[in-house]
Amino acid sequence: VEHRSLLMGMSVSAHRELRDAFDASMWRKAWILDGRLMGIAGITGTVSSGEGNVWLAVSEEALKHPISLARLVLRGLEAVMLVKRHLTTIVLKDDRAAVRFAYFLGFHVEERTTINGAAAMIMAFDTLVRKVA
Repeated sequence: VEHRSLLMGMSVSAHRELRDAFDASMWRKAWILDGRLMGIAGITGTVSSGEGNVWLAVSEEALKHPISLARLVLRGLEAVMLVKRHLTTIVLKDDRAAVRFAYFLGFHVEERTTINGAAAMIMAFDTLVRKVA
């Protein structure tokens, strides 16, 4: 909800951004619970590179299942980190839930920037910083 409001304030089409990210992803995953889409994620970049850009979108209903969501995302990271050594993502600074979740997953701030006038952070996940159990 926070993220959607921030994107609308920046005049960004969330649907278009997700579609473009999905199309550009070399790895994609959908999480479905009881036949309903809970979230989608992907990694853009080339298959042969050890680096990639990760993105995640979850439904409001998925937020009612935080433990399951965290486990699924951690399993996804574990699978991806078998072939990647460095992942980055962009998190809007004012999206407090996304910032907390990124820190929980083991991401760290690599750089601070602005996107369409909004404060953002480029966050990174490295195999050397945290091993997913």
